[in-house]
Amino acid sequence: LFEQSNSTTGYEFSELKAWLLSKLLWNPNLDVNKEIREFTERYYGAASQAILDYIGALETALKETESKLWIYEHPVVHQNDLFSADRMEWYKQLFDQAEQAVQNEPVYLNHVRVARLPIQYAAMEIAVNQLFSERGWYQLRDDGKTIPNAALQNTLEQFEKTCQQNQVPTINE
Repeated sequence: LFEQSNSTTGYEFSELKAWLLSKLLWNPNLDVNKEIREFTERYYGAASQAILDYIGALETALKETESKLWIYEHPVVHQNDLFSADRMEWYKQLFDQAEQAVQNEPVYLNHVRVARLPIQYAAMEIAVNQLFSERGWYQLRDDGKTIPNAALQNTLEQFEKTCQQNQVPTINE
């Protein structure tokens, strides 16, 4: 038996994947949906339903678009299907709901913000590609100082803060 997953916080649902893999190694006949629900309730608290809705939205998008995913693909490849403007807005709303549900619970809020990192990364990369391809996430001021691109500044600051707080070593594979 060979199983593999990411062991580092910040990769898309790495904690959930580790939970499922370990559970399935003991019992390959488990009800996976039940296990996912149990994990999200324990790990995300009151935000669990919004997280489950996000996972469901991604699964639906994959089925509807028949998109094929590859581990080293850039998010821009899917800006017209999995990451279309309408879907990205829906994903954003789900994570906003999740954060709102646990806004006064720092541990759960951090878990939600870490889960949000991959879709934030995709959103920023797509925005950079569509709007700021010549400048990227950062802009160079006349004095030579680098500053965050103004249009992405809030998202980028939250992204960086969450990565630093959780010692996320890389943003893509």
